[in-house]
Amino acid sequence: MKRTELLRLHALHKAAAEALEAKLKNAALDEYTEQDTAVSWRLSHGLVTTGIQAGGVVTSNREDLLDYLEEHTAAVQRIETRDVSGAFLESFMDKAVAPVVVETDSDGNTFTRPPLEQEMTPGATFPVADAEGRIVPGLQYVTGGRVSSISIRLSDATKAASRKAAARYADGELSAEEYFSAI
Repeated sequence: MKRTELLRLHALHKAAAEALEAKLKNAALDEYTEQDTAVSWRLSHGLVTTGIQAGGVVTSNREDLLDYLEEHTAAVQRIETRDVSGAFLESFMDKAVAPVVVETDSDGNTFTRPPLEQEMTPGATFPVADAEGRIVPGLQYVTGGRVSSISIRLSDATKAASRKAAARYADGELSAEEYFSAI
């Protein structure tokens, strides 16, 4: 087989593998969406699982957050640059903040309210308010429930059989039809 043909077949098989992986991932996402539970398929050739992202507060703008913390706490330290201890920040984010929706009434007054259950869709983001109701710049709340990863792990036997069949196919010992039915 000429190099040009080897490269063409390589490109085709790589694209096919990527398309098949995408189909498996889409099937897992569809099942998660329909059943609202993490996918775990144990199949004869391997395992497909999904990881689900937990919701929580994340830093969206560190400088804005440091400005706010410097104004409202003594936890910000100035060395050569400003910083706050990881332990304080974790405690602050766990206990002192909550997701809110910012709205404006008919008189132009701005107020916050907790998000409604139907607004807490997977992956939705909200501003964050502290215990006194002040918006905390630099933080946002991201709801959980989104699929964060999909893992496709082939069994050792499937990997070995696939490698053996692929080597024989690449050496011209197997036709495409024989190759695709090898495992």
